[in-house]
Amino acid sequence: MSTVLQVSHYYPPHIGGLERVVFEVAHGLQERGHDVEVLTSALGASPGTIDEGGVRVHRMRALNPFERFAVPFPLFLPSFLVAAWKAIGRADVVQIHDMLYISSWVAALFCRIRRTPYVVTCHVGIVDHPSRLVLAVQRIVHRTLGQLVLSGAAQLHPITEIIEQQLRTAAPSTRTVLLPNGVDQEFFRPAVPGERAEIRARYGLPADEPLVLFVGRPVPKKGHHIVAAAGGDGFRLVFVGVDGPNEPGGPIHLGSRSVDEVAEIYRAADVFICASVGEAPLTVQEAMSSGITAIINDDPFLRALDLTAGARYIAMSPEALRAAITDVLAQDTAALGAAARAEIAGHHSRAAQVERLEALLAEAVAGPEVLRVALLTPRYVPHTGGVEKYVEQLAVAFRDAPDVEVLVVTTHRGWRRRTETVDGVEVIRLPAPLQLGETLLNPWWALALPRLFRRRQVDVVNAHSPGPGLAETASFRSGDVPVVMTYHSGSMVKGDDAPPWMNVLLRSWERWVLPRAFRRSAALIACSTTSLAHDTGRATVIPPSVDTSAFLPGSWPRPLTITYVGRIEAASRWKGLQVLVDALPLVAQRVAGVRLEMVGDGDDVAVLGEQATRLGVADLIDWRGALPHDAVARHLASTTVAVLPSLTDAEAFGTVIVEAMACGTPVVGSTVGGIPGNISDGVNGFLVSPGDPQALADALVRILEDPDLARRLGEQAREVAVSRFDLAARNEATQTVLRAAAGRGA
Repeated sequence: MSTVLQVSHYYPPHIGGLERVVFEVAHGLQERGHDVEVLTSALGASPGTIDEGGVRVHRMRALNPFERFAVPFPLFLPSFLVAAWKAIGRADVVQIHDMLYISSWVAALFCRIRRTPYVVTCHVGIVDHPSRLVLAVQRIVHRTLGQLVLSGAAQLHPITEIIEQQLRTAAPSTRTVLLPNGVDQEFFRPAVPGERAEIRARYGLPADEPLVLFVGRPVPKKGHHIVAAAGGDGFRLVFVGVDGPNEPGGPIHLGSRSVDEVAEIYRAADVFICASVGEAPLTVQEAMSSGITAIINDDPFLRALDLTAGARYIAMSPEALRAAITDVLAQDTAALGAAARAEIAGHHSRAAQVERLEALLAEAVAGPEVLRVALLTPRYVPHTGGVEKYVEQLAVAFRDAPDVEVLVVTTHRGWRRRTETVDGVEVIRLPAPLQLGETLLNPWWALALPRLFRRRQVDVVNAHSPGPGLAETASFRSGDVPVVMTYHSGSMVKGDDAPPWMNVLLRSWERWVLPRAFRRSAALIACSTTSLAHDTGRATVIPPSVDTSAFLPGSWPRPLTITYVGRIEAASRWKGLQVLVDALPLVAQRVAGVRLEMVGDGDDVAVLGEQATRLGVADLIDWRGALPHDAVARHLASTTVAVLPSLTDAEAFGTVIVEAMACGTPVVGSTVGGIPGNISDGVNGFLVSPGDPQALADALVRILEDPDLARRLGEQAREVAVSRFDLAARNEATQTVLRAAAGRGA
């Protein structure tokens, strides 16, 4: 048993969805054996402390001069500070509801001072409001005081996926757990026989007319005005929370009502309307739990509730709403209501919400040991390449891990450091004013990296190379932080196509600098047995992997296309693209209609284009440019054969080969580096000698000319990708190595 403090700007008897959620959560935790206190404003009730059903409620004096502007922002008197300090001192954990209010700011500050863990439940994002001033204030609060509340929390609990996405951007280093609101289905229940007539008589509602119910305050975000304009023949509108005249045959206004009364009114209605924008009010789930069907605005926040049975989403307007009401009332409303209640029982019950919350609060109290990981990579998305993809997959996996905090450190050409959030992961791009070939350099990194690791309290660095400079600097200049180097390549010596000075520099680097960097690293990860790290004898082999749920097989037959995916750069001519272009006319002579897709970008596009023009095949090449991962997956799933004609052992793995295999696409690659470890000749593709256009053309033609062979090779390729290159297993193995290096055990 623990002491849990709930902090909310409003609480019943003040009427509203958030108030009801806090009430349900407080009593749900109390029923499970916890001591629960609530710190709130006295608006709508008398100030003081009172025990309400086992929950100790502290209602503090406050004013709300903004209520008439539809802005819920109580101004607490100074006595709130004393009460908050004492209540937080008694608590084992604090649950703060939303971040936009003075009560939230004070509670978060006092929790930090008293070292009391707290979580933040986020019920709304930035709420649409007709006042530009109110919108501006919301945005300012989100970026200032709200940011401080979020960043210090042990966990963030958004109630919808839309809010979850906003929080991952606003506070990428804080654990975020989706926790939808639930309702008490014993309290919000359908009417028993005869009860509906009694409730209608009690509230003066028509006995024999269909009733369409709206519950909420008359504020713009609730869409009250749209509902009011949708009245028509064949039904009566009933408004709860809205005052107004009750004229014969017109809308019925019941004004503000207690929660018990609202629960009864639900049971008397036939259809419920929610026209809100920018929020997902609990009234939707309450009404559906009460056995009535709901017509809901097709707003992203409401759509994120993912309601199906017993609910209908529409683009809300008076005309569309009137038509939807008429259509629903023409159906079996009892059956629709039963489906609505079953929908809530399956996904939005209070019991499930409170049980999950209890477990999360226990984790916050225990303070799980978080592993703070810095991922270092020479380049990161939007740059494309195998290393970039490898690191991005790790970053996303670590982002979602409950006991890992991740930071990506990379480089960019320039003079100033840049910080941004990519897919919910904080990315720091260190400046590099110097460039040698494709390698960015900056001597200042030797001072910046240890300072950055110390300031961000990094436990372990996972440095990815090749890309001489950043990873090796980290291995020498990490302070007391252990470095695990993941090396993705064999020798980077370019061969005869590169300037002699570049090969001299690379040979020197690999002979003198890289071995010392390996020795300085706490642990090594090799992406294949051809990685230079593997030659040390102390590397763990963890190959790149593929998300087989994203890279899926396409249907057959497929267009007669050959697809290459990767960099098209002068510095990467070891990829062998000049050999591929040389092979294209040899293929075209034997396979009519064949086309070559080049997916990628770089400074060698023009050179290869000129080569294709000289060979008379320029019109057979489609230059697709750099594409996002989902588009790459579509291309690989619709091509007949994928190709990787690399020339040197710098191709230590060949991630695109595995991605193509996952798409059920046969592959052709050269016998260098790690490619033979991925392609079994004649089983899932073909292997050819590097630099041999004729051999490459022959292998491509075998697949293009024989659809049955192509399909069979593709099916085998998919099986290999699924069985050998599982993404989750790769991420888990990497985390095991990092934890061991950080002294956290396996």
